[in-house]
Amino acid sequence: MQNVTDVYPPFWISWWRLAAVIAVIVLIVGGRVVIKHVLRYMALQSQRRLTQQAQTKDPHVLDNALAQLTSLHDAYMRRELSADSAAEQASLLVREVYDNVMNHQTRFQARYEIAARRLERVEQLVAKTYPVEFAKTTGQVTDAAVLEVFTKAKEVIESCR
Repeated sequence: MQNVTDVYPPFWISWWRLAAVIAVIVLIVGGRVVIKHVLRYMALQSQRRLTQQAQTKDPHVLDNALAQLTSLHDAYMRRELSADSAAEQASLLVREVYDNVMNHQTRFQARYEIAARRLERVEQLVAKTYPVEFAKTTGQVTDAAVLEVFTKAKEVIESCR
């Protein structure tokens, strides 16, 4: 019986195989970097396109919104609307117009969410609207508080020009 042990030299990778493995790794990492930059570029292009669409809207939108605010305030002063209803409608109108013209999504956001996005004018409007909107009785809300809400609402709409 023969006592034969198979002894093999250590496995060495050839220079060509090493170059191929390094090339594959470089391609994978480079591909991820390129894809990341392409996606970022596409997102910025989409945002620019949406901004341009928002800015090319009908210029009479702001004038119509101001007229609606004036009619809402007049209806409140004639006591056709309660203070909370007038403040709520003014806030909704301003948020809708602001979202359409300035390309934001504030209509269904809470005050802290708007503040986190640093939309100061809208946040100030919401801060003035909340106490009026959530007052328990109409006797607690003064005409000055409602006038403050409407003044701030007009200021926010004028800031969109």
